[in-house]
Amino acid sequence: MSTFLAVLAVSAFLLRLCTDKGVATRTAEDAAIGADAWAKIVGVAADLRTSANVAALLNGKVTRLEQDGSQKHWKAEAFASTLSDVKLKERWHFLLLCLDGLIADNKRKHVLTTAALIEKTAQALHAAGHLGEFTKTVGRLLSGTNGCVCRTGAAGASCSAHYTAASPLPPVAPDKLGQVTEGLGNREHVTDKGFAKLGTSFGLNDNVQNNAGTGCKIFKRTDTEPNGAQGTAIDVPFAGGLLKRKGDDSEETLNLADLTTGPGANPTNLAKIPLMYEAWQALRDLTNAAQNAPEQTNLPTRADLAYNGKCQPHLMAAFKSEKKTDTDLTEQQYNDRIKQLFGGPSVDINEQFWKNLETATLNEQLLPRGSPKELKLIDDIATLMQASRAY
Repeated sequence: MSTFLAVLAVSAFLLRLCTDKGVATRTAEDAAIGADAWAKIVGVAADLRTSANVAALLNGKVTRLEQDGSQKHWKAEAFASTLSDVKLKERWHFLLLCLDGLIADNKRKHVLTTAALIEKTAQALHAAGHLGEFTKTVGRLLSGTNGCVCRTGAAGASCSAHYTAASPLPPVAPDKLGQVTEGLGNREHVTDKGFAKLGTSFGLNDNVQNNAGTGCKIFKRTDTEPNGAQGTAIDVPFAGGLLKRKGDDSEETLNLADLTTGPGANPTNLAKIPLMYEAWQALRDLTNAAQNAPEQTNLPTRADLAYNGKCQPHLMAAFKSEKKTDTDLTEQQYNDRIKQLFGGPSVDINEQFWKNLETATLNEQLLPRGSPKELKLIDDIATLMQASRAY
């Protein structure tokens, strides 16, 4: 029970961050406070792999957003067998979905907070023994979350070129991952709204294409057609394995060997996997780049990316609240919400409690985005997590 409650506390914290624009304007000091609270929460990571109840609350509720605006549920059987418990795979997938949404709203110097969160997450995943998930977490960040990494092109341009057998990846050593594109070949991190070049291509995710208005897809290196051959286009990976989109738009698990063998492939990428723990150094590079970058105020929001068919088709339904009008809460209203949601010291931990927690978090009933009381909520969640370990 303690693990289950702790996991749900993590969920609440992540959801709060995912749906709160206030994170985007935190100062470095605020980010440090947030990272400290995060460090407390990821302390439960090692417990996750032993829990049979992880993600029970999310059973049937994790969705991806299609480019036509429709939603589809992730199928548990579609995940690779990187973990023994299907529900646990869903939990990690949800966690990375949430972080992905956080990264997507990469405004101003928001990457400072993002880098800290990803670093803590990656370290926790690694400590828990989930090397595959850790690798994909780092790869997701470094492969250009806010855009597409292409062979040629300039920021703001549509990308039509992609890697083929004739254009192998330039060498990317662990200590170089995450650096801005200098010295890594003539790739460009592009979107049609011109994101800053904070990403580079990750070794296993060679070919990413962005035709304006059609979204992002990853292609095997051996593809030669502009949009990839049937059966080879795959979705950007989260946790639990890669998914290959087939010609009939169905999905199946993509074996790692599909990306590392065959003409033009680079089998040495396999040797890099055990070294991925060192990739956390890349996050320092990202942080430094963000500190020195000018503020950008014209970048698209998560909602822009989700509903205009850009590079973020897989966002939670909760992000629909992006268009809400914020109304700050008074101190009394906030305290009342906390009391209503979490109850008193003798609160009965039951299904209804977690249902209320989920509803309040998803609908942003607890705290509007941008509220200065955001950090207090983080502390409340951390406190709840600590208390839950006593059960």
